[in-house]
This record gives sequence, C-alpha cells and structure tokens, in this order.
Amino acid sequence: MIKDPFLKNHAFAVSILIIITSAVFFNTLGNPFMWDDRDLIAENRYLKSPEHIPYIFTVRYWQNDHPGSVGPYRPLTTLSFLVDHIIWGVSTYGYHLTNIILHIINVILIYFLAGTLVPQRKTSLSGPKLSLPVWVGIPFISALLFAIHPIHTESVTWIKNRSDILASLFFLSAFLLFVKRSDTAGKSGICYLSSLMLFILAVVSKETAFTLPFILTAYTLLFRRGDCKGPALTLPFYVVMFLFLAFKFIFFGGVESDVTSPDIGLVSHISLIIKTLGVYIWLLILPFNLTAERTLDVPASILEPGVLISGIGLIAILTCVILSMKRKKMFAFSAFWFFITIGPLSNIIFLASRPIAEQRLYIPSAGFVLVLACALWGLAVNHTEPFGIRHPARLAGAFFIIIALSYSYGTWSRNRDWRSPLVFWKETVKDSPSSSRAYYNLGNVYSRRGRHREAADAFEEAVRLWPKHGYAYNNLGNSYMKLGEYEKAIKAFITAINIDSEDKETYYNLANAYETLGVYKMAIRFYGEAIQKDSRYKEAYYSMGNVLAETAEYEEAIDLFKRAIEIDGEYIEAYNNLGSLYVNTGRIDEALRVYRKALSFIPENPVFYYNLGRVYFIKGELPKALRAFEAAARKGGGADVYFNMGVILSDMGMFKEAVSKFEKSLELEPNEADAYNRLGLIYRRIGKYDKAEKYFERALKVDEHYGKAHYNIAAIYLESGRKKAAVRHALKAMELGESRAEDILRAAMEKTE
Repeated sequence: MIKDPFLKNHAFAVSILIIITSAVFFNTLGNPFMWDDRDLIAENRYLKSPEHIPYIFTVRYWQNDHPGSVGPYRPLTTLSFLVDHIIWGVSTYGYHLTNIILHIINVILIYFLAGTLVPQRKTSLSGPKLSLPVWVGIPFISALLFAIHPIHTESVTWIKNRSDILASLFFLSAFLLFVKRSDTAGKSGICYLSSLMLFILAVVSKETAFTLPFILTAYTLLFRRGDCKGPALTLPFYVVMFLFLAFKFIFFGGVESDVTSPDIGLVSHISLIIKTLGVYIWLLILPFNLTAERTLDVPASILEPGVLISGIGLIAILTCVILSMKRKKMFAFSAFWFFITIGPLSNIIFLASRPIAEQRLYIPSAGFVLVLACALWGLAVNHTEPFGIRHPARLAGAFFIIIALSYSYGTWSRNRDWRSPLVFWKETVKDSPSSSRAYYNLGNVYSRRGRHREAADAFEEAVRLWPKHGYAYNNLGNSYMKLGEYEKAIKAFITAINIDSEDKETYYNLANAYETLGVYKMAIRFYGEAIQKDSRYKEAYYSMGNVLAETAEYEEAIDLFKRAIEIDGEYIEAYNNLGSLYVNTGRIDEALRVYRKALSFIPENPVFYYNLGRVYFIKGELPKALRAFEAAARKGGGADVYFNMGVILSDMGMFKEAVSKFEKSLELEPNEADAYNRLGLIYRRIGKYDKAEKYFERALKVDEHYGKAHYNIAAIYLESGRKKAAVRHALKAMELGESRAEDILRAAMEKTE
C-alpha cells in the first residue's frame, strides 16, 4: 500500500491514464492487417524464425530483402514484429495489443516529462483554496491529451507504424534520463550513458528520432543555463546523430526520400514548407475529418491564401515563443519541441507521394499537448478576471472536458475506419476524391478480394487523376490479366514501363502476359529485361525457365532453374520444375540429386518426397519409391501420394495393402476414375469379379470417356458371357484409343458364331 501522498498522486494519475488510453483504443484489437502490414509483417518470411534476427540488422536485408521501399533502416521495429510473430503468429490481436501497450508507456513518459519541466511549487485555483502541486495538473492534462488525441490513430491503429511509437518510447526515455542525470546524486553517469544508448535505439526504430540532440540543446539553454557542462554533454548526441545520418546517406541515400518528388523551385518550396506547417498545426488543433491521403497543392506564390494564413500564424506563434523564453520557459520549450521535431518532416525534402501524413505528428504532438496543457492550467490558476471572466478555473475545466470528450470520440470513431481495408479505402476515397493513391489502394483491396472489374475501375480512376502513376498502370494491367483482357493488359504494362523504366515487376508482368498469349519470344525478352533490372530476381529466372522448357530449350531452362535456386535455397517451385525437367529428358540420377538436395533444405515438404518416389518408381526401385511416398504421406501428402502407394503395392503383389491405399486416395479425392479402375483390376486379379465390375462402373460414372475402364469392363462382361455389353464397351474403348479392345471384340464375335 502506498502511504506517501506524493507517490499516491502519481499512482492515481497513472492508473487513470492507463484506463482511459486502453478504453479509447480497445476497439482496434480486432482490426486486420492494413495497407503495408501484409507485405511488411504477415507475409515477410524473415519474421517467422528467430534465426533471422542477425540478418534483419544488416544493410543487405534493408537493401535487398526488406519488402518495403529502400531507404528506411528500422531493425529494432522489425525485431518487435518478429517477437510478435513468434508469440501471436498472424493473429492481429497481439500486434494491436503491443501497439496499445507501447502507446500507454509513452503516455506515462509524457506525464513524467511534463513533471520534470513544471516548477515544483504549489498554487491554488480561484475560488476555494485547492492546494495542488502544479506538476500534478499540467503533467496529467498533457498526458491525457496525448493519450486520446485522434491524430495518433494512424500511429497506434496501423500496426506498421509501430516505428513511430517505439522510436518515441526511446526518444522520451532518453530525454528524461538526460534531465535526471543532474538530479540524481551519484548516478548521473549511469543516467547519461543510458540516455545516449536509448537515443541509438530510437534512431534504429525510426530515423526521425535524430532530432533529439536539438531538443536537449533547447532544454539546456532554457532550463540549465547555470549548468556549464550542459552544452558539452549534448555533443556525443550530435556525434551519434551525424554518424547515423552519414550511415543513411552512404547506404540508403538519405533519411527520407521520394522518387516522385519534382523540382518545384525555391519560392514554391519555401511556400510549401510554410503551408505544410500550417496544415499540421491545424490538424493538431482540430483533429477531425482525418484521412490517410491528404492532397497538398504546391503553391505557385508565397501570396497564396493558404501560405499567407499559415505564415501569419507561424509568425504569431514564434513571436509568443520568443517573448515567453524568460518568464514562461515551459511554454517556449514545448513550442520548440514541436517545431524541432516536425521541421524535418514538413516537406523540406518534398514527399510528393504523401506530403501530409498524420503519423508524422506522433512525437511533435507531445509539444502541442504541453502547450495546450500550459494554456488550460494557466487559465485555471489565474487569480485575476481575464477578459471579464469571473470563474476562469471553471471555464478551463469546461474547455478541458469538452476537448477530452471530443478527442476521445474522434479517436474511437477514427479507429473504426480501420476495421477493414475495404471500409478504410472507401472512406479515404470519399474524403479525398482527388487522391490518385487512394483509388490505387482501393483497387489493390478489390484485387485481393477477387473483384477484378471493380479493381480495374479503381486503377483506371487512379491513372486518370495522376497519368504518371506507374504502379497503378502496372496493377491495372494485372487486373486486365485476371479478366482475360490480355491486349489491354499489355498496353497498360507498356505505359507503366514508359513512366518508370526501372520497375522490374512491370517487365515481369508484361512477360507473363506474352507467355499467356503464347508469344514466347517476347516473353523471353521481357523476362530478360526484368533480370537486367535485378540480377537476383528469382521469379524472373524461374518463369523464363518455364518458357524455355516449353520451347524445348532444355539446357537453358535448367541453367535458369539452377540460378533461381542459388538465389533462394528454399524455392520449392524451382526445385520441382528442375527435377521434372531432368526426368522428362531422361536424366533420372540428376533428378534424384535435385530432390535430395531440396529435402536437405526443406525436410518437411511432402512434394519433394512425392517427386522422389516418382523417380524411384521410374528407376524400378519399388521399395525405395514406397518409402518415399510413405514419407510424403506422413508430411501431409494428398490423394496422389496414396494412389501411387497403391500402384506400387499392387505391382509388388501386396493386394490387400494396395486396396487400403486406393480407398484412402478416394476418401481424399472421390472423383478419381483411375483409382476406381485400379481397384477393379485388383479384384479381377484375385477373382472377385462382382467387385471388379462395380469399381469399373464407378470409374465410368466419374468419367464416361475413360477408355481403360471401358476396356476392363468389356473383359469382365465377355468372361461372364454378356457378349452384347462386351461388344458395346469394346467398341467405345477402341473409339477412345484403346486398340487392344479389338481382341475382346474379336473374341465376342467368335463366341457368337
């Protein structure tokens, strides 16, 4: 039990914050993977085993194997997804729970951060004396507003954006420990080094955390002017920042990049930055009508209304900040926090594909809620009557309640928009009808659901809004392919290539379209183009190998399958087709080596045991073939596995065992005429003609054009003296290519004579 009233205040405030934050984001737990989540998390094979942990920290992973765009380096966030995958698999409940817990931790950190900045003295509210520590007021208000602010839905609800939450956790922790180093006797060194380490963890969670040294400098200059060591102690943070930025520029070309960014000129660019800051401030003040795709027109002049209004607002804010630096340090620092952290994200590098993103406000919003909390608390403790207001404390309380309820409802409501990809993108298209990317993503949702006509319509609208949207043309081509409109697909792919001649997938898809049409020469050409764009493009090697095998260029096909396997040692389809090609060209021993090698890499795959069994069967090594098929059955093989086991056991004279395997095959695949026919042959061989006849009839019921079954039942009818029926089935068998039925026909005619 906590007896210290000071600690009791903390415990009560933190408990309330945890409950409210959990309640507001509770409705996200059932939300599915959204947008990039499926590629980056659910289908990322490097998140499925702890053995990949070292690899996700390498540059190679982020340059070659990371399923997202090249540029980010966020191994710690990726590691958290790997841990989630180990615990939860692909159940999104656990991923959302992790995001909520991390957000709650950040809320608590904001509470204590504000507590370190507020002067530790007591005040009283107007009216009845309420002796409360100031930092119980501002910390709680700011933390609560941070907890429930609707702008955070994109960071908390969108699983992929854990990078914002995780980076903020380390960012805030590093700041708090840096501040505490001077307040903790005997442990300042530990606090300082821990702060530096946490800063490193922050920047490898998300690059935008690199602004921390500037925050520390602002804090030192405002609150620690008498600390001569303060400025010097920030230097190691700048060293880490510059080393990280150098690392990013050397290996990834910068902190943030956007290949679609046009050259817009200096005046327009400055105007765009001013306008962007204005939009972000407006979203924090009135976080309603939120949308994932917010268009932002590039200003042609600094005199445009949007730029002028933003500029005037920024000048007013900065003037207030400068005037308050001596008397209201908390307010000034909070404003600096916002501008320092949002600055690099305010289109200094023009992010044309998504110039405004709500997720970018996660860390900057801490500065905003601190300013708002200061304003509300300042009004509450004002002992005068500002603007004739008789009860400022009551007014401040009313404002706070209205803001808190509005924010809570806005967050809860916005979370519901994320309950399904289709709902989300339909809402986004409705809110941003001029956004090409919104229609593009809506088309992707329709495509994944097999609604290809609606997908094509959405992609067509996307390219109408932005004729240079190469990805939309590519996906439009894929939709046309699904609809069987191959000529349209080819035209769309060619348009996409004309827009972006470096996109390997478009070349691959164009090649696939030509392959589908049987234009193999063009297919080979464009698979080759795809390989030129990416020498490790395993799917292109594999598909080109299939085309060359189809055109009987076997050696070249073999080389391509081998190259695909070199790139990915677990490429199941490449192993299968290479082995099959060896079998078809009579190179049985080489096929055996391929399947054995495949099993050494992927020992749990039933397909390789099945193929191994087929090869042993071709070689006449029936016991080995049987063992291979038995292994395939243990690994989860299907009807074909049991069928082949039945064939081998029958050839080995083990008829009882063969019957059980054929019956198991039919249990898994009831419409397999060959299995019925094989059972008929066994029963005929052991003299059970009635049963044999029954199974031959069932084979014909499944497939009336099955020549072997007609032949076999004709033989049964002949032996039982039913010559007319024997003649009828023998004639049908001959019609279907069973020339040996002529002997039955001749025998039946002789008996008639």
